[in-house]
Amino acid sequence: MSGDVKVAGAAAVPVLSSSLDYYLISAEPGDPFVPVAGILVEEFVFGDDSSTITPRGAGWTAGQDGWWDAGPVSRRVRAERDLRRRVTVASRDEVGRIYRPLTGEALPDEATLRSHFGGAEPARFSAPLRLTAESVPEGVHERRVYRILLADDLGDESLASLCARWGMEVVGDRRDPSTRVVGSAEATIGDDRFAWDLRRIGSGVAWGVDVTVDLGDSRTDRIEPLLRGLVAVVREQGLIPVAIERFS
Repeated sequence: MSGDVKVAGAAAVPVLSSSLDYYLISAEPGDPFVPVAGILVEEFVFGDDSSTITPRGAGWTAGQDGWWDAGPVSRRVRAERDLRRRVTVASRDEVGRIYRPLTGEALPDEATLRSHFGGAEPARFSAPLRLTAESVPEGVHERRVYRILLADDLGDESLASLCARWGMEVVGDRRDPSTRVVGSAEATIGDDRFAWDLRRIGSGVAWGVDVTVDLGDSRTDRIEPLLRGLVAVVREQGLIPVAIERFS
């Protein structure tokens, strides 16, 4: 299920329940996906605190029968830039249109794809710089801070599109590689307030979305769907999610 939450600038962010992410893999970087070399379908396992534990996945290789456990490939995609250059973010519909003529069958449903996932072996990612915990504001039950870490870089057009989609208040020159925090946005769901900053990490290396969650009460069930929704939007711009870390 999904719904839209209004944020600054009349933009919207989808709030998502669990769904799978889809990628097309080419034989060589820059090769067209006709024919496609492979398909990767995956999801992150979330911990009780809404941080991610590991990606799990299913893979399909052109010219071979069946699907296989692609958890190790998912982890390699995060660690190996050369492999990421062969990977393109796609939607389920896009993958389905490519898969059918190659196999004569419809893309399996998500329950079937999940049946090919292996166990949730924890990935060993290097943790980003930890943020300083802030005091809890008056009227807030609990404050949490998360970072969504994203691999690779954003072009000017993709960056502008992302800022517009979130209705971000631009706080720096987004075209200047030395600008770290590019923009900020926020959303309110029920009694909970979410605010996030789009942050450049290094130059052409990675991006982060730093999310501050102010919980109005003891409920925590809105956090994971909102984080999934933010990830879905950045994936539309071609970035690959690496992890969601909790900082406080």
